[in-house]
Amino acid sequence: MRALVFALFVVTIGSTRISNAQETGGQLVWPQFRGLNGSAIAQDQDIPFEFGDGKRTIWNIPVPAGSSSPIVWEDKIFLTGHDENNVMVLCIDRSTGKEHWRRTKPSEFTEDYLHQDCSPASSTSCTDGKRIISCFGTFGLIAHDLKGNELWQHKIEDRSESFGSGSSPVLFEDRVYFLRDTAQYSALLCLDAQNGEKVWTAPRNAFTSSYSTPYIWQLGDSSEVVVAGSGALDSYNCSNGERKWTVKGLPAFICPSPVAAGDRLVFGAWTTAHVTGAERTRAGFGSEFELTDEESTDPRAFIKRFDKDGSNTVTPDELPESRSKDAFRFLDPNNSGAWEENELLGFFKGEASPGRNVLVAVRGGGSGDVTSTHVLWESEKNLPYVASPLIHRDRVYCLKKGGLLTSWDLSTGKMERPMRLGMGGEYYATPIAIGDHLLVAAERGAVMVVSVADSKPKIVARNDFDESILATPAVVDNKIYLRTSTQLYAFGKDK
Repeated sequence: MRALVFALFVVTIGSTRISNAQETGGQLVWPQFRGLNGSAIAQDQDIPFEFGDGKRTIWNIPVPAGSSSPIVWEDKIFLTGHDENNVMVLCIDRSTGKEHWRRTKPSEFTEDYLHQDCSPASSTSCTDGKRIISCFGTFGLIAHDLKGNELWQHKIEDRSESFGSGSSPVLFEDRVYFLRDTAQYSALLCLDAQNGEKVWTAPRNAFTSSYSTPYIWQLGDSSEVVVAGSGALDSYNCSNGERKWTVKGLPAFICPSPVAAGDRLVFGAWTTAHVTGAERTRAGFGSEFELTDEESTDPRAFIKRFDKDGSNTVTPDELPESRSKDAFRFLDPNNSGAWEENELLGFFKGEASPGRNVLVAVRGGGSGDVTSTHVLWESEKNLPYVASPLIHRDRVYCLKKGGLLTSWDLSTGKMERPMRLGMGGEYYATPIAIGDHLLVAAERGAVMVVSVADSKPKIVARNDFDESILATPAVVDNKIYLRTSTQLYAFGKDK
């Protein structure tokens, strides 16, 4: 595979200096989705700015299908994948890329995915150095020790979802927390990490499908598990699952996960559920593709725009590369392989769901409904679809579809002028903070290094790959571990 590397600011290209490797107890780790504490912060590390196409490549290996992110514990990388009939957990040597072991389980997938990027191996594993916990949608959770011995399985009742299961498990103090919000039944699960037995369950009967990962918020001597669901943000007692507080009126059917710094927690998302008419239709296409007002509101005009064979329908091959094409089957309930006028009518004329697209900052220490008492500020602009917010050096960063990077002051909510990254399409990976820089991956196959040393971010380098990137990178020991659609790469300055 080839990758084209473009250096945009030749004078500043080099590296960002490490002063403190990501570690805990002297061990180099990136133990879960978004790394240590789910913060997506790699501290100051000496990474290359230019990489790919053989440049700075320590090794690269083929990996099975899947969009889960790599995690790291000392000298081992763990990754999940799948094929037509199996799910699998892989252990890879961090120095050489050699596969230490692969554990495969047969699984009969019942999910009928309505989006081409959905996968039974979309959840990122987590580890505490004693065990690796992985999740595979309707297959459930499975634990291995670091040598690949199976420790336990925890089956989850089959709740087939149109977009699969994107929530990842997290480990905290020998307990596993996993969010299972579905259209049929929703709950937050707490399991004993040693045996997989249920410690408690917090039913979430008012919730429908969401794909957010739980966040452990440590405030002084107390800890709580915060989860974003369809329309609300909720905090639960880690010990017994009792709900502590809630913020209502938030986005429905969400993908991003919350994150905190000190006594402030941030969450935000954008979905088509809360927009109607032309805005809803246009959201399915990139900014580089324009629809007229009539084409955005009238199914007949829309079909006329794309219908190339005179069938009065629209098929996937007649659409440009876009979110609409990726989720084509979502608007094709009769599975005919073509959009018909009556199928599009409900989408074009449908009403907005309860809730709203918004980014909120929440002050800790609340109890009950804190919507009016503990929400410090909010913003309704430039919100992420899948990528989670990042808090770095008292600023909040969000990646909007189409490549719009926006930051807010964590204390006041003041928004800085957005920056366009120059790459359209989706942004599934959460940005990673590394000293004065952010590592930003685009689904279309590019990784940008962005300087955030001052109030005006600058693109330092852009590294282009010829395949998609859905997984969030891991950054450990001055190395970048990047999963593309078919490969796992290790990049570093020593190569």
